[in-house]
Amino acid sequence: MKIDPYQEVRKYLEESENPLFFFDDDPDGLCSYLLLKKCIDRGYGIVVKSAPELPSTYLKAVKRNNPDRIFILDKPLVNEDFISQAPVPIIWIDHHGNINPNGVKYYNPKNFNQSFPTSYFCYKVTEENQWLATIGCISDWYKPDFLKEFSTNYPDILPNPDLSIEEISFDTPLTKISKIFRFILKGKAEDVERSVRYIERISDPHELLGNKTKESKFILKHYEKINKQYEAILEGALKTKSDGNFFIYIYSSTETSLTSYLSNELIHRLKGKVIIIGREKDDRLNLSIRCPFTNILEPLTKSIKDLDATGGGHDHACGANVSKKDFNQFISNLKKNIKN
Repeated sequence: MKIDPYQEVRKYLEESENPLFFFDDDPDGLCSYLLLKKCIDRGYGIVVKSAPELPSTYLKAVKRNNPDRIFILDKPLVNEDFISQAPVPIIWIDHHGNINPNGVKYYNPKNFNQSFPTSYFCYKVTEENQWLATIGCISDWYKPDFLKEFSTNYPDILPNPDLSIEEISFDTPLTKISKIFRFILKGKAEDVERSVRYIERISDPHELLGNKTKESKFILKHYEKINKQYEAILEGALKTKSDGNFFIYIYSSTETSLTSYLSNELIHRLKGKVIIIGREKDDRLNLSIRCPFTNILEPLTKSIKDLDATGGGHDHACGANVSKKDFNQFISNLKKNIKN
C-alpha cells in the first residue's frame, strides 16, 4: 500500500508530546514552523541562521529542550554529526536538494516528482491556517493551487489572484505581510526570538496589520526598523546604472543582510537584467544573483572555478561568496559564461 507522506508526517506530529522545530530563517521556513506548531499547539521553534546547513552546534538546543521528536524544516543540508548524535527521531522536510539521507525520516516533493515550498507541504499536512501557507509560498516565488480561495477569503489583501508571482509579491497588500515575515527574522537575536513567539499568537493577517495588540505592535515596530534600512539600500540601488544587461550593486556591511529580497525586487523593477547584489563583509562579498531569462546556476558554477569563491542555488536564483580580490574576475567570467 502506498504511504501518504502528509498523513505520515501528521501522525508523527500528533504523537509528539514535546517536539522541537528547527526552521530556516526565511518566510517559507517560518510559515512551515507556524503551520505545524499551531496544528498541535505544543513544541518549541528555533530559527536556524546558519546557511545552508543545520550544524552540529544546535545539538546544545536539543539537550536543553529535551524533545521527543525533532522536525527540521526548509534546510537543504544537515550536519552528519547532528543526525548521528540526536537522541530522538528526526523528521526532515525540505524542497531544495534531492537526497536520501540515512538516520532520518526525509520528505521532499522532488522525491515524488513534484516541486513546491516546504510551507505548501506543511499545509498539506495540517490543512489549516491557509493564510500562513500562502505567505510562505508567495515569499518563495510559488503560486499555490489554493490562491483563489485565499483571495476570496481576503479580497482586500489579494484582490486578483491571477496576477503574476512578481506582481503579487511587490504590487499588492500581500507585499507588506510577506516583508513582515521576512524582516522580523532579521536584526538582534532577542528581537527575532520575541517576534517569533509573538507571531505564533497571531490568528490572521488582519490582526497582524491591525497594530492593536501587544504582539502586533511589537512585530510591526521590529519590521519598521528593518524596513527603514531596506528602503535606504533600495534607494541607493535604484540610483545605480546598469552595465549592459548586468545590474551590479554593492553596499557596505550593516547590521542586517537584505541582499536576497533586494535582488528579487530588482528583478521586478529592472526587466531583462542579470541582478547581482553584494554585501561587503570584511574582505569578502556575499552575493545574491538573479537571472529570469536563462539558467544562472551552471554559469555561476563555471565562473567560481579556480577563484576564492563558493556558490550555488537554483536555476534562476543563486547565492555566492567571493573574495574582493577575485570579484572583478568573477564578474568577467560570469559575463562570458552567460553569453556562451
